[in-house]
Amino acid sequence: MSTQTETRSRSEILSEIAELEARIDELRALLPTCIKTFFRFRCRPEKYVWVYAENREQAEQRLHARMQRNYNDKGKTWELVSKVVDQYNDPQIAAAQSHGNLLTYLSENEAREFFNDYQANERGKAPDPNRPKHFPQSQLERDVSDWELFQRRKGNL
Repeated sequence: MSTQTETRSRSEILSEIAELEARIDELRALLPTCIKTFFRFRCRPEKYVWVYAENREQAEQRLHARMQRNYNDKGKTWELVSKVVDQYNDPQIAAAQSHGNLLTYLSENEAREFFNDYQANERGKAPDPNRPKHFPQSQLERDVSDWELFQRRKGNL
């Protein structure tokens, strides 16, 4: 350790802190989301099948694999009843469109993948200073929290 100590005034240190905090805010604004896209397919016998995937091609592959596992392997048939596929890039909107906990509509692996992406995305965000302390959670926040609690009770997390 050096015997020389750098003496800086309080105002210089506070100025540098302010510059670094401004840089942190800039970087947080540039931070891309790691959350992928939700796709909602119209199928039979299930009305809607939700898939969490990077893109449409991967979503279709996951849909076919899941429906094969759930139906064809058990001697039942399934089919796509519409070419219309809903795509939700914002998980808040996807959660609002689901008729229950969004994560329960996904396969277990997809739900876990979304949960991990959601947590990683939240770690990159700064807390909103304007949000009241006891403000109710959004639908998505409740869905993620409830799913996490259920998985912990099952011993899966």
